[in-house]
Amino acid sequence: MAFPIRSSARCSTASKALSLPVLVRRRCVASSPFLPRKRASPSITALFAFPCQVVGDTGTVALTSVPGPEVWAAAIERIVGAYRVLGVTTATPEGVQVVPVTAGTALVALTWHLEDAEGRPVYSFAACYTLVDTDAGPRIAAVVHDETPRLQQAVAAVTQRHKP
Repeated sequence: MAFPIRSSARCSTASKALSLPVLVRRRCVASSPFLPRKRASPSITALFAFPCQVVGDTGTVALTSVPGPEVWAAAIERIVGAYRVLGVTTATPEGVQVVPVTAGTALVALTWHLEDAEGRPVYSFAACYTLVDTDAGPRIAAVVHDETPRLQQAVAAVTQRHKP
């Protein structure tokens, strides 16, 4: 089964039908993770293959192996909870670069711009995803990102503003 890919970046004609940002945005809209809801994680967690490797860079590179969807769902809930505190309503991808590696894998690098309901920037972060073709469809098998320090700084700034 070939891995279909399409993005705003030019790809070979063998790459056809999937864009990670479109897939992620479709799942986010379907679950409305940025709006006050009980649980946003199932729809987002369904985008991933497990075990999943997550690499974050906060000045020191941290490697985490996520064994299954239950563990990842808890992490997603924490992130989405922080987005709610920050008033994030939109995540817009920019600079999407797709590199097909094999018929069943691809790398997708992009920058996410998070905004509030008025369209004001909250923060931006870079991410690179390893996508794999599975029997259930394309899934994210690994993520490298620099979001953590930006998220922590934004939450700290909001917390500081709300101190008496």
